[in-house]
Amino acid sequence: MTLSLESLSYTKNNLIGIGPDLSEQERLDVQLLLDHADDFASRFLDRDELWKSWLDRFRNRLEKHGCVKTDVLALPPQVIKDYDDFATKLAPIGTGNTATLLAQLARASMQQLRISAHAKKFLQSGWENDVTSSFLVTPCQKDETGQIHLAVYALRFNGSVEIRDFGFWSETQRDIVMWNIGTAYRFDVQRFAGFREQIRKELTSRRLQAVTRIEL
Repeated sequence: MTLSLESLSYTKNNLIGIGPDLSEQERLDVQLLLDHADDFASRFLDRDELWKSWLDRFRNRLEKHGCVKTDVLALPPQVIKDYDDFATKLAPIGTGNTATLLAQLARASMQQLRISAHAKKFLQSGWENDVTSSFLVTPCQKDETGQIHLAVYALRFNGSVEIRDFGFWSETQRDIVMWNIGTAYRFDVQRFAGFREQIRKELTSRRLQAVTRIEL
């Protein structure tokens, strides 16, 4: 089965890929819940400094408001030394039919983000200093029975640069350590409906407060 992207949105560090067949309300519900989870986690933790703790709080919000965990998708940390190696190991993994379909949709999303081009620049000719970046890829799709599935793929790259000086010449070694953690969920729309207005009001209130604090 080949999945196409019905829509793609980027909010903060989360790339959200929506597959076909979701209704407008279902797409809005998914976006609202993901916004709420991001806002809640970011209120208490710095995403860049405490990445795994931030991710735990993010997933906690999903599971409290309508997401039922169905699978855990993970790779151990991997050291990548060249671009070909990176391109091979980047793709999210899936176990079981639903997770595999979500992984396909995540790959389609990441092609739009040009993550591979970013890594290629670093590994082949890029920055002189170490770099760290992390982001989420959240694919969502509806299966033939009408159930909605989504996954949260959290990816973090630590790129290191080591320059060895041998007197008359020097050697530069570039490595990327990549973490790829994912969780697959079934999204219970009826359960989420009980939280919809509460979450919408809370997000609206917080955004209005943020605007009023701006001093010109």
